[in-house]
Amino acid sequence: MKFSSPNNFKDTPEELRPRERLIRTGNPQELSNEDLLAIILKTGFPGCDVWELSHRLLTAFHSLYELVHADARSIEARIAEYNNKRPDRPILRVGPVKLLELQAAFELTRRANVLLDAEFRSKNLKSSSAA
Repeated sequence: MKFSSPNNFKDTPEELRPRERLIRTGNPQELSNEDLLAIILKTGFPGCDVWELSHRLLTAFHSLYELVHADARSIEARIAEYNNKRPDRPILRVGPVKLLELQAAFELTRRANVLLDAEFRSKNLKSSSAA
């Protein structure tokens, strides 16, 4: 899904906006990676709405996994590399605050995965020893 507004969602119907879709459905699993990232980023920049910014970031990293596992320096470096290759569609205004917000969200994701892995291993050990 691509939005037509050049720099914000004011002209985009509410039912297409990621935050409003999440409020309406109550289920983040129904949103795309771009939608969820747009909610975290909150804003785009002139000529690039937040959904397009999210799309460009995911394109720069080739996968959500790579983006989630990148540190701030890696994100900055990958953005610079992307901007060199795509000067017509740059990633701009991902400064220190947005980097901190991304890092915090991604760290929560990593911690949740560690907890899930530990819980899974614990259940498997219990079922193995019961057999």
